[in-house]
Amino acid sequence: MSLPSGQYKIISRENGLSLGRGQEDLSLKPKRIMTLSDDMPLKTDVVELAPLIVLPVFPPRYPAYELFDFIPFKDEGANESDYSDSE
Repeated sequence: MSLPSGQYKIISRENGLSLGRGQEDLSLKPKRIMTLSDDMPLKTDVVELAPLIVLPVFPPRYPAYELFDFIPFKDEGANESDYSDSE
């Protein structure tokens, strides 16, 4: 599965930023904006353009937490149970 076309933030990985679960520093400001096209697919989960991190500028048509499950996004009107592992 590749990311849909659209604009994505390019965030520099400075100071050995860890990509381990729950350890991301999402306070880094985007260095630039790039636009993906169908001829330039990127894989989901953690998308890296070393030494960069790519994050969506606008959420794709499906919830961002399905693409980037290490980022705890919450949508307006979503139920708390949507983000819980317990049934």
